[in-house]
Amino acid sequence: MTYTPNFSDPRNRRRAMSAIQAVEQYVKPRQVYSIAQSQRRAWFGTLSNPLSNWLDSHLLATADPHWNMNTGQCIKYRLREQNLHELKTQLGIHSTYTPTSEIQTQIDTGDFEYELKSDRWYTTAQFINSRVRGPLLANAGYRYAYDIEAAAPTILLQRAQQCKIDFEAPALQAYIDDRTSIRNQIANEASCTTDQIKRVMNALLQGSIISTWGNNKLFCALDQDYALIDRLKQSQTLTEIRADIKRLWQCLRDEFPRDKSIDKNGSLRCRRLSARQKSAYYRQFENQIARVIQKALRKQKLRFLWVHDGWQCDQAVDPVELIQKVRRQTGFVIKLDYAVFED
Repeated sequence: MTYTPNFSDPRNRRRAMSAIQAVEQYVKPRQVYSIAQSQRRAWFGTLSNPLSNWLDSHLLATADPHWNMNTGQCIKYRLREQNLHELKTQLGIHSTYTPTSEIQTQIDTGDFEYELKSDRWYTTAQFINSRVRGPLLANAGYRYAYDIEAAAPTILLQRAQQCKIDFEAPALQAYIDDRTSIRNQIANEASCTTDQIKRVMNALLQGSIISTWGNNKLFCALDQDYALIDRLKQSQTLTEIRADIKRLWQCLRDEFPRDKSIDKNGSLRCRRLSARQKSAYYRQFENQIARVIQKALRKQKLRFLWVHDGWQCDQAVDPVELIQKVRRQTGFVIKLDYAVFED
């Protein structure tokens, strides 16, 4: 017998609202997460309970069923975004997020408590769903949002050109110059969405590959769609960009230790750079730029929340001045996107 929850019961309604708040806070749409069973119990309740089990399976889809108790590898999940939207509509919910008193105090004062991990600053407020976080901060006076345009490709290409002055990557440069047009072009060639192309580009730049290997994070993020992977490989525009990215990392190879290993034929070879190494390499330069901008924002006594390569603040800033500071102190030439939340 198929279970159907009765949301006229206030206990079921409260449980559903709690589950919605949890997944909206911690699970971003169209991304894949390793989630332990203990975490799912914390969000939904004991999974042997019919309502808890229904909420779990209704809001989360299995992206990769493989797990390993010995290594701590958990099953991977993604958000069932349409189901979440329909459940909220059914319950008459527009927003479920209410900041804790601690987060609200940080928002009010601008004194966010950051922790630096792998050259990135993290704070609890960053993990509020971006669709909720933007308006929430804007209502507290943080009306101005900025981010570095095409941060990863811009920084990595310029770094390669710092290492080898005559290095060129025309396809990647074209993507930096007009991301919207190039994403649309690849999306047309691969018969997919521009959001998917954005995800693919971000992954490729930091070491991922287009593959149907089961544990490939990009493959999981693309719903393990074999046909899509094949179409992406056939895209001429993406193929040219992938070739440039490969050459870029070859140019930067001397920036890394020459770790060696013995291959199956007994020959000594240099290890290939891992996605983790490439991502860490990029983040150190992102961090350098972030420190320059953050120092300037603090000097102006602005309240701001920093999120990876962008920020939201309570006063407008002079983009030209910030760009000049970054160039003088880091050598990188960046551009800034910005948006203003209207009253």
